[in-house]
Amino acid sequence: MAAAQAVGEKRWRIVATELGPNLVVPLLAEAGLRLTYSIGLIAGIGFLGFAADPGAADWGQMTNENRLGLLVQPWGVLAPVLVIALFTIGTNLIADALGSHAAQGDS
Repeated sequence: MAAAQAVGEKRWRIVATELGPNLVVPLLAEAGLRLTYSIGLIAGIGFLGFAADPGAADWGQMTNENRLGLLVQPWGVLAPVLVIALFTIGTNLIADALGSHAAQGDS
């Protein structure tokens, strides 16, 4: 940074070229984690019955409504749980792939 200032680069350009690329990977990882946590939180709230719209389709609410028939027909419970799991894993894999792609592009 001192070398760039000595050459006469403007401060915003230094921040954009030196710090910006180093922030992309941690920000993508944080975004992926926050999205995963929010999916789990919304599903948990729906499972407990505190959904915003009780008539709307919600994976947590579907799990709660079908849990009494778990021994008779387990797919009513397992299907929403598997979709939640696949969605959270998929979002994290996409965020990691974007982060690693951004890190490779910097070199």
